[in-house]
Amino acid sequence: MKMKKHYVMSLLMILFTAMGFSQITQRIEAETFNAASGAKAETNAALSGTGNVGYIKNNTWIKFNGHVFNQYDTSFTVAAAGTTGGTVEFRIDAADGTLIGTATVSGSTGWSDYKKFSTAITQTTGTHDLYLVFKHPTSTGYLFNLDYFEKVTNDPSAVTYTLTTNVSPASSGTVSSNPAGTVFTQGTAITLTANKNFGYKFTRWVNGSGTPISTVNPITFAITSNTTYVAEFEPVATYTLNVNVLGAFGLGEYSVSPAGKDGGFTIYEAGTNVTITAIENDIIKFSNWSNGLTALSTSVVMNANTSITGTYDNVSFIAGWTFKTDQYAHPRIAELYSNVDNKPQLFAYNSNDNIVTPNVRLQNRGGKNGFCVWNTIRGDFFYFMTSFSTVGYKNINVSSGLIGYYYGCDEWTFQYSLDGVTFVNVSSLTTINSSSITPIGGILPVEAEGKAKIYIRWFPNVNGPKHGSATDVTATVISNLMVKADEVLVLDAIAPVLQTTLPAAASTTVGASGNIILTYDEKVKLGTGTVTLNGKVLTPEFVNKTVKFSYFGLEYNKQYTFSMPAGLVTDLSNNSAAAVSLSFKTMVKPIPAKRVFNLIVDADATVDQVASGKYVKTIAEAFNAAPSNSSTRFLVLITNGTYNLGGDGTNPQGIVLQLPSGKNNVSLIAQSKDKVILQGNPGWGIKNAVLSIEANDLYMENVTIEHKDGITTSGQRPALNPAGDRNVYNGIRLRSKQDTQVTGGNRSFYYKSTIEGDVDFICGGGIHWFEECNLVSVAAGYLVAPNHDSNLQFGYIFNNNTITAATSYYLGRPWQNAPRAVYLNTTMINEPNTQGWASMGTVPALFAEYNSVNANGVAVNTANRTNVFTVNGVAQTGNYNPVLTKAQADQYTIENVLSGTDKWDPRLVVEQIQAPSNLSDIGNNTLKWDDNQYAICYVVSREGKVLAITSDATYVDTAAAGGKYAYTVQAANEYGGLSTVSSISTLGLGMIKELSGVKVYPMPTNGVVNLTLPEGMGSLHYDVYSMQGQKVKNGVLATDRSRSIDLGTLNAGVYIISLKNNEGVVYKVKVIKN
Repeated sequence: MKMKKHYVMSLLMILFTAMGFSQITQRIEAETFNAASGAKAETNAALSGTGNVGYIKNNTWIKFNGHVFNQYDTSFTVAAAGTTGGTVEFRIDAADGTLIGTATVSGSTGWSDYKKFSTAITQTTGTHDLYLVFKHPTSTGYLFNLDYFEKVTNDPSAVTYTLTTNVSPASSGTVSSNPAGTVFTQGTAITLTANKNFGYKFTRWVNGSGTPISTVNPITFAITSNTTYVAEFEPVATYTLNVNVLGAFGLGEYSVSPAGKDGGFTIYEAGTNVTITAIENDIIKFSNWSNGLTALSTSVVMNANTSITGTYDNVSFIAGWTFKTDQYAHPRIAELYSNVDNKPQLFAYNSNDNIVTPNVRLQNRGGKNGFCVWNTIRGDFFYFMTSFSTVGYKNINVSSGLIGYYYGCDEWTFQYSLDGVTFVNVSSLTTINSSSITPIGGILPVEAEGKAKIYIRWFPNVNGPKHGSATDVTATVISNLMVKADEVLVLDAIAPVLQTTLPAAASTTVGASGNIILTYDEKVKLGTGTVTLNGKVLTPEFVNKTVKFSYFGLEYNKQYTFSMPAGLVTDLSNNSAAAVSLSFKTMVKPIPAKRVFNLIVDADATVDQVASGKYVKTIAEAFNAAPSNSSTRFLVLITNGTYNLGGDGTNPQGIVLQLPSGKNNVSLIAQSKDKVILQGNPGWGIKNAVLSIEANDLYMENVTIEHKDGITTSGQRPALNPAGDRNVYNGIRLRSKQDTQVTGGNRSFYYKSTIEGDVDFICGGGIHWFEECNLVSVAAGYLVAPNHDSNLQFGYIFNNNTITAATSYYLGRPWQNAPRAVYLNTTMINEPNTQGWASMGTVPALFAEYNSVNANGVAVNTANRTNVFTVNGVAQTGNYNPVLTKAQADQYTIENVLSGTDKWDPRLVVEQIQAPSNLSDIGNNTLKWDDNQYAICYVVSREGKVLAITSDATYVDTAAAGGKYAYTVQAANEYGGLSTVSSISTLGLGMIKELSGVKVYPMPTNGVVNLTLPEGMGSLHYDVYSMQGQKVKNGVLATDRSRSIDLGTLNAGVYIISLKNNEGVVYKVKVIKN
């Protein structure tokens, strides 16, 4: 009996083995989470998914939507790196939901030493949101990084198959699989992505025998047998970029984006758009590029070996430190110096014994790189000192900044000495900040001029107040250190002579924003007079021998005249330069290259559409698909519908969805205004936004973002957390009640948008300009609650806005720090409380308005507007008038507030393109319209459903049945922004004109299809369409009678070939591809 049982068990094992190995491992990249609290995705090209999750602390978590469990799932394994360690709790349906397993991360040698840690899991079935909750019983710091986690499934009845992937030629790229692995259960849907290496482009998939499978990438299929996919690539041309620097002792710096081969900035693939940006500081100033452009940034398309030169100039100086490289160098040698024999060295000394401290490093604090001590002996204090020659210099001006970090003294003094022993105060006792850089420095007295060696130092008041904890390192950071001085020159009676101008006289290719630069034969300075450009006053900036006049937002293709009177420029001997009159013409508006949207988001996308790689079903998938650190815009069209971003209303849940830092240059374009709704329900809390934007250069158009509970329920429920820089929101609508929009970052621009709420519904920091927006107060409360840094000149600017309110409201209240909010030219349909502003937590830097009118256009009575605020029970008065003068209001321009050194003009982004004109039905199911050279493509819809995106000014509907249909066409500008709609009712597919006298063979075909056509047909343009209406191939057939089209790279299926002759007549033939 025992022998018989043993025989049966052996037979069963043999049968199971023949069917396939039963253990399946599913790898999930940690950085692909759908939501997170505290933890963040990071880019790391060295890891399997080119990323990881970092910023992991106790009680942070990440969430994966809709994870499918079955009864045979047995364990989870995590790949983690970090010395502290901790635990990973696997919970379902909520961050505090059912615990199914806990993996103990015992730590590794460092942040790049990844090790695996496993846990068995409780039997779980069904579809659940999976939470990974990170814990540590005592640590409040960062615990570890997470690369991926794997689920092991042991199914004794599974039928499994092996997937083999490869690339050709070798080293041309890689293939990634989702889910990851090589053995899969029968029917598993697998998505393969071909990832090219530098210098190659993907062409097609073939099987193990070399037979073509598809050109779609990524490709999704269900595995039903042992399968091999080979990604084939072909080489692309590469070219070399050479950037040179002239002037300013060769000290001019620049940045290049994106990176090229091996992360460098020299070799690029053909067609790459590369942006070179000049970097200025207090000493080195940019003049112009060799292509004649004067803006800081210039772009080149790498279609040949390219060389470009940036010309720089410098103010008169002795030395400066940029603190950019050499992390632990001590002393710090000045990176900027005007004399190689006078290169100062910066040291850090212990204030107790004046001995050089050994432990130093660079730190980025307050947005600037700086130099600090990182002491191992707690409680000690340190000072900074350097020395240099001042022979030949006068008016020596030292500027620098200090910021507190960890433990340190609050009060510092800047001092100088002639002997290095006796020091004299230059600055008064200065209290430094620990959140922003505090300027400290001053002009040295005359006795410090002309000396072979002087000493300067930054010394702490060790007996004064401290910040931080004495158990931490003492790490005050010094940055922005520059030593400027005037050279001692010999006086003369010769006037400065103008050498060159940029632009040159009569130039016709001048940029719409840039600089007019005059270069003289000697150092010059400001005299008297006013400079104008077509009547507008320009402000000169003098740098050594050059004078720079910045201008902004000129019209394209227009004549301009620059006028400078004699005497505005003088040399250092006060000899006046001659007058200058310079006429030029701005360039014709640049024509963008034709292209289509990179991705379409459609919740109802078909399997074939998703498999094409051009469609996704969720916003999260679109964010994941967007490349990191791209200089090319990634265009996403979101089709009409409501998209649930996640959240179940419980607290806390953190941000539901985030476009992270680095995913720059993304456009999110709604198909129709008010018909694309992004909805989430992350629960209560100011940090729990439905959508967070950390990336730069976003363009969002006509999207509605709403907090599901926030629309009806009071309490902090943000819809949007807009941060980043140079982000534009056009026609968006934000819906919640309290804290609808929690702002941050640097510069954002809102145009013709609507923000709804009641209490503090626009709150936070950053510079945010609202132009022609609607502010809708749905209940009693406060429109804004700013929290701006004290070093900001601007904050919230509302220009030409309209305010409507359901009941009484205040314009705002000051949250923290130095709030700034200005209302300009506001139409107040319902007027606020007569005081305008309410108290909260501080005194604002500026709360004011100008030219407020009511619904009838009559000026609002602002006589009772207040600048008195109660703080901790004490009334305090702001140092400003809450009603601006016209002169004050005129200072609030986009140029002054938003342009910055990069001359950003968001008005160019929101400039709407004209709708397609002369839309018509030319027969044979063909729509035609006039091409717009400024349209990159057109969106064609039928009965409200997006059919196609085409760069052509025609579209053939191959899929509609006979009958009448409503078609619309919209043009897209270079940012993806859509025009208004051109519409038409036209006939469907029933009117296709079949081509008579044509022979198509072989039918069906395995690859090449041959067509024999009647004589006299001439040259034909052809398009091949799938049955879903997607164009998959196109080309031209020559005039000979026998012509062929290679369909070998297409998937098996039915296709329609559309043939169009020179007269515009379109014919159709149907082919079957095996």
